[in-house]
Amino acid sequence: TRSRWVALGEIDGFLVPGLAFDDKCNRLGRGGGYYDRALGSGRLKSTALKIGVVFDQQILSETIPLDPHDVAMDWVVSESRTFGRAQGASDPERKASR
Repeated sequence: TRSRWVALGEIDGFLVPGLAFDDKCNRLGRGGGYYDRALGSGRLKSTALKIGVVFDQQILSETIPLDPHDVAMDWVVSESRTFGRAQGASDPERKASR
């Protein structure tokens, strides 16, 4: 089989790693800006979901400082929690729906 490149505008969802996420779905990356440049390029579908993938201990209660180019996730998913930008993660007992 031959691989082909897929345009960003054809992708329905992105799973995005991070060093940490806050309860507003802001992401702390590794400083290279690769994900922020791709996700903030204006070439995504307006309906494309940005989902942060993280372990529970990487979800911070304090707000992550942001730069103008930083892109927030629509959802954050960990091994025991799922929350969206509108919901926040203030309830530590919130369990992921299965």
